[in-house]
Amino acid sequence: MLLSIIFFVHTFIAMGYYITPKEVIPEDNDAEATDTEAEYTEDTKDDKNTLDTNILTANRKTEIELALKKWCEEGLYKDYEVNIYSLATKLGYKKNELTEYFNQSEYTNFRTWLSDIRFNEAVRMMKAYPEYSIDAISTECGFSSHTWIYRIFKQKTGMSPSQWRKQFASA
Repeated sequence: MLLSIIFFVHTFIAMGYYITPKEVIPEDNDAEATDTEAEYTEDTKDDKNTLDTNILTANRKTEIELALKKWCEEGLYKDYEVNIYSLATKLGYKKNELTEYFNQSEYTNFRTWLSDIRFNEAVRMMKAYPEYSIDAISTECGFSSHTWIYRIFKQKTGMSPSQWRKQFASA
């Protein structure tokens, strides 16, 4: 029995437990790369503040910002399985473009940005719906488990969600 479990775990890991499925990774083709390079070259001539390491034009950053805003307004951040690959595919951008956008414009990474979005929604819901349980709010906001909402609240407020709610209710 123990040997079967060890074999299963080994096979599971060997089969690529940490590998993202190919269909969610956008393929780079030469035509797109050439267009991006041309856009980048034109933009760097116009924008004196653009660093050589930037891969995004000012227009592209604005497009991504608007797409992310729309994505959030539609509540798609509530999908607990979303990752940067699936988001890039959904929005029609390359993963590298989103990564660069988060680094340059939001000064953070995707996971932190998404956690902030979910945290803010959890705070809003806790204020608007005090009768909802923390677990229900956690699920509704897209946290994959109730432990994540506790971890985020501790990190941001120094309190558990229940403690924060009590403090808010008494204020």
